[in-house]
Amino acid sequence: MTDTPTALEQAALRSRVYGLLARALRPPDETEHAWLREEFLPAAHALAVTPDDLLAEDELPTLEQHRRDFHQLFDSHGPMTVTPYAIEYLKEWPQQSLLDTVQLADVQGFYRAFGLEVSQTGSERCDHVRLELEFLHFLGLKEAIALDREDAEHLEVVRHAQKRFLEDHAGRWPARFADAVERHDAPVYYCKLARLIRTWVETDMKMVGCTPRRPVTV
Repeated sequence: MTDTPTALEQAALRSRVYGLLARALRPPDETEHAWLREEFLPAAHALAVTPDDLLAEDELPTLEQHRRDFHQLFDSHGPMTVTPYAIEYLKEWPQQSLLDTVQLADVQGFYRAFGLEVSQTGSERCDHVRLELEFLHFLGLKEAIALDREDAEHLEVVRHAQKRFLEDHAGRWPARFADAVERHDAPVYYCKLARLIRTWVETDMKMVGCTPRRPVTV
């Protein structure tokens, strides 16, 4: 029989998982590719819900193939057959594009409330799915720190931000993102990564106690 994880342990775990999923979406180089085998692969095994979701070592691409796959799927300077921008998955009708500015401003508002800014040297929008996952990694870490310091006021602020960000943003796109990756016949690695993201975010929302503001179905 195992002990029930403490609130601090749960917050630290949530932060770590979001950090792993976000890093797995980075543009590949030698460092990131080595990290996939050494750190991400064991973690992905622990996160897999069904045998079909298990990522085998021989399913990881070579570095050169990984670079080509990323360029084909997600690179804004390439074909970008699968958009990595979350807002594109929230549109229910064409006219909704008029609300993009409002949505982007809201995402930026969350970041700025915690002293974060999207790097001006990069080319990614603030709603890039990797950045939204990184933000949840950051909030999980802030929650763990607040618990460790017994800072009830800051803990309430962070937990409220987590729920709101999941409800309004990061909890709404994973299902459609995973569907888009599979629909475009992406390599096994990216298909299973997208499924892990979808499953983890759905699980985390249950743990946090929230649901997407407008549930997205596929």
